[in-house]
Amino acid sequence: RRPRPEGASGPRPERAPRPAPEPKPKPKRLVAARTNRDALLESLSEAERRIADQLMSGGINAVRQALDAQTRALAAEGKEPVDHAPILTLADDLSPKIAAAEWRDFAEAAIGSANEIALRDLRSVVAKAASSTRDDETRLLAAQLREALDARVEAMKANWVKELTGAIKEGRLVRALKISGQPPEPGSRFPEELANELASQASAALSEETMADRWQLVAEAVATSSVRRTVTPASPPKEVTEALKAAVAKIASRVPAIAASLGIAAPPAPGKPSAARKPSGPPRQNVAKKPPGPIKRPAEVAAGAPRVMIGGRAIPPPPRPHAAPANETPVEDAPVENAPVASAPEVLENVLGAPSDEVAVADVAASVPASSDEADAGVASGEAVVGGVSDEDDVVSPEPENV
Repeated sequence: RRPRPEGASGPRPERAPRPAPEPKPKPKRLVAARTNRDALLESLSEAERRIADQLMSGGINAVRQALDAQTRALAAEGKEPVDHAPILTLADDLSPKIAAAEWRDFAEAAIGSANEIALRDLRSVVAKAASSTRDDETRLLAAQLREALDARVEAMKANWVKELTGAIKEGRLVRALKISGQPPEPGSRFPEELANELASQASAALSEETMADRWQLVAEAVATSSVRRTVTPASPPKEVTEALKAAVAKIASRVPAIAASLGIAAPPAPGKPSAARKPSGPPRQNVAKKPPGPIKRPAEVAAGAPRVMIGGRAIPPPPRPHAAPANETPVEDAPVENAPVASAPEVLENVLGAPSDEVAVADVAASVPASSDEADAGVASGEAVVGGVSDEDDVVSPEPENV
């Protein structure tokens, strides 16, 4: 209702009666016959028919439940259970045939009343056509249903735009705002000129000349419309009541411009909640990891002395010797017996797995068993000793091949 002009006195003139809108027909419920399903059941054997009945009533889960109940009954009687594998295999083979027969029953019922049944029922039948069409006849039926769905959606869009245009021209602002927020198809849009006209009328209606109750009614209608983000009030009403503030506070997140005109802070729009990630295992303990220390090398190796090389690979030094007991001969004075010498293939097999010529070794004692002056000189100069070899002279270098 538009505000009265200044200086007007007397009762407000009565509006001309408007014809009531025609009631929309209630959509019919889609009820399908069982023609194709009954024909399929007649073509099956007695055992297959019993499985097909279970599939039609509850799918493959109904078959499994029936088998479990039969197994429990046989166990109570002391009999051997029946093997489930062949029955479940047969059920898997029958499922596509039953689904195709069921879809065809619903498709034949929908094609005869495509303009009368509920739109969601028609959509459901069209959506299942991709997995249920098996021959040219069913593909033709699916194409006809798809064309009927598209034609019905286009007709509903045209009727929606026509109804919205008539409400705007008649000055029925609240009704036009509500119609704009009820499209026949999610994501449907009406012409831009209609959107601009509707937004301008709503902005002009939210002014100081509008009564508080009318201001609240328009604001609530704007919150449900498709132009709510483009409506900016001309000014708040002269008298801002508590009821108006409470009503606008409820819709502040949808119409932040209207809430700001009344001094109400608009909360952020609710977003999609993110699913909290559940840990896949027990909680991990926060154990502080020690940083890897530097590779310890003997002072002799660090000095850059030559190493013992076999087959182009550096041989690691022997392990650290244990301290000899007090009643035994010290390591440096112990005589060296003829120890078994590792063969060259065995040494090469242990060495070839190393990633490079640089081999990480542990600290070596200052004194290493040796039986010759050359071995003692090699240890003193940083030369590595072959593990498991008592004397480096015992290692036979491979003879060069004759060319």
